[in-house]
Amino acid sequence: MRSVEYRGFNDALLSLRGIAACAVLVFHGMLVFKVDGLSFGPYDHTFLSFASDAGISAHIEKFIVLSANGHAAVTFFLVHSGFVLALSMSRMSWGSGLQEKVTALVAYAAKRIFRLWPMIIVSCVLAFGYQLIGHKVASPSHSTWYAAFFTSPTDFSDLLHNVALQQFNLVPFLWSLLVETYGSILMPLFYFLGRRVFTTYLLIVGFYLLAWAVPPNAFILVNGWTFAALSTVFVFCFVVGTMTAFTRQDLPQRPAWISQNALILVSFIFLVSARWALPTIGGAVVIEALASAVIVYSVYYHQDGPLQWFCNLPIVKFYGLISFSLYVNSLLCIHISGQILARLVPASFIEGNGLIMNMIALVLAAVLVTPLSYVTFRLIEAPFMKVGKQIAALVESRSVAIRA
Repeated sequence: MRSVEYRGFNDALLSLRGIAACAVLVFHGMLVFKVDGLSFGPYDHTFLSFASDAGISAHIEKFIVLSANGHAAVTFFLVHSGFVLALSMSRMSWGSGLQEKVTALVAYAAKRIFRLWPMIIVSCVLAFGYQLIGHKVASPSHSTWYAAFFTSPTDFSDLLHNVALQQFNLVPFLWSLLVETYGSILMPLFYFLGRRVFTTYLLIVGFYLLAWAVPPNAFILVNGWTFAALSTVFVFCFVVGTMTAFTRQDLPQRPAWISQNALILVSFIFLVSARWALPTIGGAVVIEALASAVIVYSVYYHQDGPLQWFCNLPIVKFYGLISFSLYVNSLLCIHISGQILARLVPASFIEGNGLIMNMIALVLAAVLVTPLSYVTFRLIEAPFMKVGKQIAALVESRSVAIRA
């Protein structure tokens, strides 16, 4: 039976999550205004091949959006979560009896619930309050993507459905938290199956096939609740992250002709380009997940290198610390920045300088979301994570006392 080689949670591992969160911010922050009259949208490939007579600004815009690639950043988040959760579960005392395992599962569930849901609730409440302040009208200078959010009436039922992760009109990025929830529920299964080589490969192959087999627009109805079947594709990322934590002792010696830094660079190129190069989401996510696994593995088990140096910079570690808050708060702040600029800057200037305006919108959004995310981390994330750990410790201690 294999075990996870636990080397502690290092700052570089946390910083990777911050880099991914910032990539999501850049990716969406550059989509606020039209550029050269073109509306860029992140959810399809139409903007990859716009008219050849488009201006230089539109081509620069396209390069920035393609490079940031928020899609790949989300895939990276999920692989990272699977890896970190496997490390965390390896430190738990699972025991040999049924009662010990049930106790460990209850403790695990407490930590996950208090890790995820406080910020889910807070982000939904903030977005709901923003909606109630007044109906947000998109100007003709705003992109069609920007106009799709916060511009429709909402009510209290929307808040409840968003908190329950059944709608995403208040905080669209929470769709990935639904996947995170699926992955968290299945995580114990992934962890225990991953402890044997045969079941490891069986698990990976099974979810790989599901990633290709499930139609992108399929939904599963369970007792009146709808679940996006496409999430199966992204739960595959959790599987890859978990298995990566078990592969330390199984991997052959890296060939001498390829350096660790070169391996990270190649993986990054595949991570950023897969979504644009491949025609299906399933295939792209599989490539993104494997590339993410190489990067996470390399940073965790190798302390030296340019990426490791960058991840240990104080500012990068800071954004790693607030990455979860920054991720769920970012679209709200992007939208606020778009509203502010549309009111302060003449429409004629915006229409003629879309690229510059998007850069200003991005900077303004960063200025807004950074302190907000630090506050929500300090007042919401950190205290509730502490509560979750205290509840888990209490559950485990009482179980020990009962057995004694």
